[in-house]
Amino acid sequence: MQGHPLDRAIEDVARIETAYRDLAARLGTVAYLMPVDGPLRYIGPGIEDLLGYPVEEWLSRPGFWREVLHPEDRDRVL
Repeated sequence: MQGHPLDRAIEDVARIETAYRDLAARLGTVAYLMPVDGPLRYIGPGIEDLLGYPVEEWLSRPGFWREVLHPEDRDRVL
């Protein structure tokens, strides 16, 4: 007997998310997901090695990325 389509869809999403996180961790860069009109939803684990701030800080503090912008880049980026 096959599972309910919604159950299968949830399992598919979980598999895709796991694959994405694994890929992001191996890229040697920092991948992130931030909707234009919303908060940061994901940031790769390499962010701490690159910029010195842990993933939890980026995700728990809305707008944190604005705080850590280099002063010379602030006007251009914002």
